[in-house]
Amino acid sequence: MRPAVFPHWFHRIRFRCKVCHADLGFKFKAGGNDINMVKIIDGQYCGACHNGNIAWSIENCNLCHSGKPGTPTQVHESTINSLVVPANAAKPQAAQQAQPQQPKK
Repeated sequence: MRPAVFPHWFHRIRFRCKVCHADLGFKFKAGGNDINMVKIIDGQYCGACHNGNIAWSIENCNLCHSGKPGTPTQVHESTINSLVVPANAAKPQAAQQAQPQQPKK
């Protein structure tokens, strides 16, 4: 069976962090949860939503188990890494032009 791939960004744009990390008990660390198929079938972790009512059910194995064996966790980087703009990044020209001008004296 191929490793499961968790697309954090896909879930994050649909749900607030609280849904998974507080309500469902996921830890704030990739790989920090002891998840297995028995727990998922029992409605824990992924199984709370992936039950055929809210999201697809576990019979569609290849939808989750699609990773390449040996690929390190977080290979796609975190959502934050792709959303935060480095402080030294140049502003796009359109953003520079959109800034209000100071009145001339």
